[in-house]
Formats: sequence, structure tokens, C-alpha cells
Amino acid sequence: MLRACARRAFTLTEVMLTLCLLAMAAALCWPPMARLLEAQRLGKAADQVRSRWYQARVNAVDSGETYVFQYVPGGSDYRLQPLSAESSGGAASAGQANDPAADSQTGAASTTGALPEGVAFAAGEVTGDTALSAVASFGARKAGEAEWSEPILFYCDGTATSAKVTLVDRRGRAVEVALRGLTGVATVGEVFQLGESTP
Repeated sequence: MLRACARRAFTLTEVMLTLCLLAMAAALCWPPMARLLEAQRLGKAADQVRSRWYQARVNAVDSGETYVFQYVPGGSDYRLQPLSAESSGGAASAGQANDPAADSQTGAASTTGALPEGVAFAAGEVTGDTALSAVASFGARKAGEAEWSEPILFYCDGTATSAKVTLVDRRGRAVEVALRGLTGVATVGEVFQLGESTP
């Protein structure tokens, strides 16, 4: 007599128990993964600012004119444009974002952008020659426009105004991006918790 091999299926209880265990494992693993992703986003934002500063320095040296970087304190928007763009009315607007031909009068590129979601400019400090009368208009607020930070200048000889900008995420973690004026080189510091002293 041949015995038929009976194939045993999973019961509803076994399936439900397995799903509950998977859900508990996911609940335990998600918070550390979310923190890791947010830390990566903060690092990416710092690299983005450093990259824009490098771009500003290269543009200033190549074009032979001063470039200006500004950001919205408490926000995520920033802009990079030649100093002559303001006087010629060629300031970067939303429709000109990342358009190399945005400033046709000077032949130089104007760029606008934003930090990754959840990261904002918390604070900044600019030292050096920012008292130029031509620069004063960059700090002025226009109707319907966000208030921009004090300008960070990049000169055609490769130097810049010394500056420090602090970026912060939703969890209160921050990172500082510093610009050395004499060399125009930017560095990214270590991530720290706001309220603690910077390393």
C-alpha cells in the first residue's frame, strides 16, 4: 500500500506569529536606521555647502570678478552669484536656478539651491572685508523675498572672506562648515549636539 505524502501547510496562527515577530524586529531596527539616515543627510548638506564655496572660488578666479554666497538664516535656501549681478538686475531667481546662462550680461553663472530636507542654516559668522558699499544691497530685503544672510565674498585672486556656517537637523545635531579667507579653502567639522560646545 502506497502512502501519499501529505504536504503540511502553515496555519493562520503560525503566519500571524511570524508577521508579529517581523513587525517587532522592524520596530526595534527602525529608530537607529532613521538616525543614521539623518546623520548622512546632515553630512551631505555640509558637503553641498563646501562644494558651492569651491564653485564660487573657481568661478571668481576664472571670471575675474567677485562672487557672493548667501543663505536664508533658519531656512534651507542659498544663492551664489557674481557681485555685478545685483547691480545689473541679474540676481538669480527660481526660474534661473542652476542655469549657467542665467547672467548673460556678465557671462557668469548664478546658482540657487536648497539643502536636503530636514537640514537648515542655523547660524553664521562672517569676518573680513564685507563693508563694501556694493555689497550692502545684497543684505537688503526685497518685497516678498526672504531675508538673506550677510554676504560671503570670493575674490578673483582666490581669497575670500573668512566665514563659519552652522547647519542643523531636526534632532538638534549640528555641523560647522568653515571657510578660511586667506586660502579660500572650506572644511567640515565633526557633528555635535546643539547646546554642547563645538569640538
